[in-house]
Amino acid sequence: MGLLYEELSYVIRGCIYEVHNELGVGLDEESYHLAMERKLTEKGIPFRSQEIRYVEHRGKKVHKFKLDLIVADKIILELKVQETGFHPENVFQLLSYLKYWKKRLGMLVNFGLPKVAIQRLPFTEKKYNLSEDYSYIKALISPDNRLLLRAVRNALKRILNIHGIGYGETVYRNLLNSELSYQKINFLPKTLLPIYCEDQLLKYYEINWPVIGDQFICGTVVLKESLNLDIAKMQNYLNTLNLPFGILAHFNKNQLEIYGVTSKSTA
Repeated sequence: MGLLYEELSYVIRGCIYEVHNELGVGLDEESYHLAMERKLTEKGIPFRSQEIRYVEHRGKKVHKFKLDLIVADKIILELKVQETGFHPENVFQLLSYLKYWKKRLGMLVNFGLPKVAIQRLPFTEKKYNLSEDYSYIKALISPDNRLLLRAVRNALKRILNIHGIGYGETVYRNLLNSELSYQKINFLPKTLLPIYCEDQLLKYYEINWPVIGDQFICGTVVLKESLNLDIAKMQNYLNTLNLPFGILAHFNKNQLEIYGVTSKSTA
C-alpha cells in the first residue's frame, strides 16, 4: 500500500526543495511562504493560503486558527523557520489544524536549517474513551467541593463529547473556561502565585490553570508520555495557594484521563 497522497506529496516536496535551494537559509517565514505560493502556482497546483477559522463553543469563538497552506484541498502545510528543528508544539499545532479542517495529512516544513526538514503527519479522527481516578483525593473531598468537582467533571465530559480528542492545550483550556463561564461556575482563569525566597517576595508568577471556587485547581494537558512533571507542578501550585487538591485533565491519544492530585503536604 502506497503513501497517502503519494504523487501530490512528491510534487510538494519538490517545491519545498526548490524554494530552499533558491532562497537559502536565514530568511523569515514570510519569504519562504511567498516562494511556496509561487512554486505551487507555477506547477498549476491549487491552494488556499493563511485561511482563518475559529473554534466555537456555546455559540462563542474561543480560539483562532490561521494555517499556512492547504494544497489541493488535501494536504496542510505548516511552515517554520527554526534553528533547533521541530518542537512538540509544532506537532500539536498541525494536529489541531488537521482535526479542525478534517484533513488526513499534514506536512511540517522547517526552512531554518542548512538542510530543509520535512515531517509528514497523518491524522485520523479517533474514537475516544473516558478514564477517571480520584483515589488520591477521595478523603479530601468535602460536601461543598464535591458539588463543584462534579460540575467541573461534567464540563470536561461535555467538551470531550462535542470537540473530541486532537486539539492543543491552549484550545482545551479556552474550551474549559468557556464551559465554566456558561455553567456559571465560579472560577479564576488565571492566578498570580507569590514567589518567596528566604521570606522575601521576589515576584508574582501567573498560572493559566483555572482555580475553581477558591477550592481546587483544574489543569489541562495534552499528549503527555508521562504526567510526573505536570503533577509536580500542580503540587507546587497547590502548596503555594494552600489548596488541598486539584484535578488534571489529560487529553491523550484516544481518551480523556482525569486524575485527582493532592498537595505534597497531604499526599
